[in-house]
Amino acid sequence: MDTQLEAIQETPKGVSAADNRIATKFKFWPLIRFVLPTMAMSLFMALFKSVDDGLFVSQFVGKDGLSAVNIAFPIIMGTWGIAIMFATGGSAIAGKKIGEGKPEEARRDFTSVCIIAAIVAAIVALPCVIFMEPIMRLLGADDSIMGYCVVYGNLLIGTMPFSVLSPIFEFFYVTSGAPKMGLVSTVLRGAVNIFLDWLFIVVLKFEVMGVALATAAGDLATCLLGFCFYCNKKHAVHFAKPSKNWGSLLGHSCKNGVSEMLNHVAMAVTGFIINATMLRLIGKDGVAANGIIGNLGYIMSSMFIGFSNGIAPVYSYNYGNQDHKMMRRLVRYSLTFLAVANCATVIICELAAKPLISIFITQAKEPELFQIVLDGLHIHALTFLFNGFGIATSGMFAALSNGKVASIVSVMRNMVLTVVLTVAFSYAFGLTGVWVATPVGEFISFCLCMFLIYKYRNVYGYGKEQIAPIAE
Repeated sequence: MDTQLEAIQETPKGVSAADNRIATKFKFWPLIRFVLPTMAMSLFMALFKSVDDGLFVSQFVGKDGLSAVNIAFPIIMGTWGIAIMFATGGSAIAGKKIGEGKPEEARRDFTSVCIIAAIVAAIVALPCVIFMEPIMRLLGADDSIMGYCVVYGNLLIGTMPFSVLSPIFEFFYVTSGAPKMGLVSTVLRGAVNIFLDWLFIVVLKFEVMGVALATAAGDLATCLLGFCFYCNKKHAVHFAKPSKNWGSLLGHSCKNGVSEMLNHVAMAVTGFIINATMLRLIGKDGVAANGIIGNLGYIMSSMFIGFSNGIAPVYSYNYGNQDHKMMRRLVRYSLTFLAVANCATVIICELAAKPLISIFITQAKEPELFQIVLDGLHIHALTFLFNGFGIATSGMFAALSNGKVASIVSVMRNMVLTVVLTVAFSYAFGLTGVWVATPVGEFISFCLCMFLIYKYRNVYGYGKEQIAPIAE
């Protein structure tokens, strides 16, 4: 049967044909096809980012460069969380308003979110650049890698006011009914990054500075693409006269997107704790090993991040439209997809462990480090049995404008459980305990997610019982 016949479409009053993509009455495979571009975008982003900060640094700068990039990771991730907060919070608001038949308000809110995010990014970036060296020393950098850390941090944080717009534009492509644009944006960023990595690192020998310059240039390229897209008024979401109620919009964006910001802050804190633990146990080799497994984990988790981002506007739309039948269908389809994809990811990771690690280091060149990473990856792979559910659950509640529950899931997954278990297990079981901590934490988080999904089944209309009024 043709896809258009499988997916019966209804266009509520005030919703244009372009907006109608997220109004589709999806069945399973049409839904998967709808989110595939966003999943591919997320996967390509992870691959490009890992090649950027992993392969080029490890192969052409060395272990010190890789350790420096990993030590700088917490501050980069923490500030990046601001962009994700506005992206997820703003797109949830816009998607809900489109579902309510208020597309013009959604466009004005989108424009305001972009302006507010750029201003907030500039305010945050200034003190970070001024105090970069003390911050890096606090994160564990010593004199041997301090130069790398400061250069890398200053360049990426200093360009934050424009780079913060990149994820906002990419999130709103889906809300605008053009998910393939997100894939185009990611491929563009990756192509720019890889070419400039080769030019700056291999040819010009800029070392870690070259990585930062290439990353900033990739963000700038995607921003320019986004400006061109959103200046076209034919699209469902485009630049319009900004909303006047900036205070209210800022509050609602932060409330809806705070879970994703806390998610990144939590990962930053967790990264710092794990780096400190690795330094205590086996020194800089441990930080490098954690960086490699972190990059591989990011690649493996990327499709779950993409699935969550791709389906979020559909949740927001059906929440605003109060289509409870579709909400039940979305939750059921999501859980089915995640169960299969989680198992497949673990199998791939276990069977292809050596080739995956060889992306970053070779066994012949660094045999001891290679073995540390290999032992850790075989254990860490069990994480992927559960983490897709945590990522998707947090994203779902953020899309439903329940930032509180989404924040609980994010913080528990990425900070509380991981930090507590990493520290406790490292003292009890040494290096093995560090690798075991994350899978155990993800399993506990999975149990929490299933409980929360069940608890709120009637509040958001995906339960089979009497539907309670939708909470704002």
